[in-house]
Amino acid sequence: MKQFSLSCQTFHDAHKEFPAAQSNGGSYNVFAAHIPLLPFMEQTARYEIITTEDKRLKDASPGDDGAGLAPWDEIDLGQVNNPANDWWYRFRGLVNAIPTLCCPSDAASKSPSVYHRSTLTNYMTCRGDRYSDTYAGPDWRTPISRGIFTTWERQAMSAATDGTSNTILAAESVVSPVRESLRIKGGATILTSLTETEAPYLCNNMRDPQDRTMMTGQGLWAARGEFCDGRPSTTGFCTVLPPNSPSCANNIPGNGDNSSGLFSASSNHTGGVNVTLIDGSVHFVSDTIHAGDSSLVEVRQGKSPYGTWGNLGAKDSGQSVSIQ
Repeated sequence: MKQFSLSCQTFHDAHKEFPAAQSNGGSYNVFAAHIPLLPFMEQTARYEIITTEDKRLKDASPGDDGAGLAPWDEIDLGQVNNPANDWWYRFRGLVNAIPTLCCPSDAASKSPSVYHRSTLTNYMTCRGDRYSDTYAGPDWRTPISRGIFTTWERQAMSAATDGTSNTILAAESVVSPVRESLRIKGGATILTSLTETEAPYLCNNMRDPQDRTMMTGQGLWAARGEFCDGRPSTTGFCTVLPPNSPSCANNIPGNGDNSSGLFSASSNHTGGVNVTLIDGSVHFVSDTIHAGDSSLVEVRQGKSPYGTWGNLGAKDSGQSVSIQ
């Protein structure tokens, strides 16, 4: 995680802002922050392959928002390095593990995604302490994020008015181990609705009472950890429920993968997760961190209802809480 944090710092040094959580190229502009960060983790050659192929596809279909490399195409690993097969060869930059993006405690992150066979990451960008609309608001272009990473905009460190040593940049998540996983670590379930007027205890209640490592309901059709996909269900997390809690997506067309939701940090470490703050420091956060009252609904400004954990994720809550 320290190396991922360092790549974010050096990107900021070069551009005076962090990349957006999404809006970095790809089909429907869905590429994650991890793509523009590649040159800052000694992956310049991979970055150039990805961006060159994406531009070629976009140039071939001007005016088509869906043109470009699509993270949701299931890659044929037997053909991806075959120049004679243009369809699969275009995806060659999206495969093979990147050590900087993998936590040693999660061996599965070094393997191809169970969904689309692409590269995986354990490091999720912080979307703050909201869950209902971090991906898209009612008009699909007005997402709200209280975190340092937002869907459509880049933000500078200066946006973290609570302080760079008091605001989370990223945290761990176990990657999806199987399709439509209902495991607490790496999975997500689908709620009928999780709006601004509904409280996060609804998600917490999806933990299976018979097996506390599992959730109930229908598993989310999305691959937690596919590094190229910037949607919250794939590379985002929120500081609402404490680490290693259930994760829940809103039920909209696309089985929830194309939506906002309450996606929790998780890890295979005992008792908590690692996070990195905007100042670059890495800390271990316990599952028992104060997370406020999950019967309260989210807020758009001011103090987080989700305690120390919530305020650490919000860049401008007015609460300069310490992670210690």
